Amino acid sequence: MGQLETAKNIVEMRLATWQRYHDELEPLQSRDGITCPFIPEEYETNGHMYYVILPGDIDRQALIQLLLRRGIQTVFHYVPLHDSVAGLKFGHCARNLNITESMSRRILRLPLWVGITEQQQSIVVNALSETISTLRPHPQLKALAQ
Repeated sequence: MGQLETAKNIVEMRLATWQRYHDELEPLQSRDGITCPFIPEEYETNGHMYYVILPGDIDRQALIQLLLRRGIQTVFHYVPLHDSVAGLKFGHCARNLNITESMSRRILRLPLWVGITEQQQSIVVNALSETISTLRPHPQLKALAQ
């Protein structure tokens, strides 16, 4: 049976996975400073990906590498068009694009595929929180440095 024939089931499984991430990551928003996706009530998602926006003091590339050492593959989402090879060669920005650049440095896509288990998702969430904590300077050390 092809994907088109099972599209409804695939979307339902992805939505369940998306919602599990959303529920498990909610406490990390205040504790670790991440931002989870917000879907307005008048819209819906097909659950094709789940991402978080990292706080500005976290080095996304270092986080990706540390998670990979734990067997968790995460990826960045996109390179802004104006920063792409073609954008730099052919494009022109009429104004500053700080928000776009900030988001592109801080967005992190989490593993999401049909069949990922709740246990695997919990492992991802726990590893994300633990790794963010290791990358964040300890408050007492930060105060000493100032």
